[in-house]
Amino acid sequence: MSSPAHEPIVSGRSYEITDIGGTAPTSLDDFVTGSAALVTITLAGGDHPYLAHGSAVRDGEGVHFFEKDAAVGKDTRVWRITQDGDGFHAVHDPRF
Repeated sequence: MSSPAHEPIVSGRSYEITDIGGTAPTSLDDFVTGSAALVTITLAGGDHPYLAHGSAVRDGEGVHFFEKDAAVGKDTRVWRITQDGDGFHAVHDPRF
């Protein structure tokens, strides 16, 4: 389940990813979970961290992370995760 949002998630805004399940990511492959496993990512970008639970697949130079509602397993939003010199960043992708 996702943490309650203290601030709205803004489409197109980049959020820094600070950890995956309590560990700092080192590569985009850290986000890829396989068919059934779920991971938790922590996003920074506001006054409070936002926890997103879900699964991910590689997509070219990035990752699509499918955030899930833990109660029903339904996708709640999709994040596009990329890596650059400043670390890992997620942007809500409203196309999904």
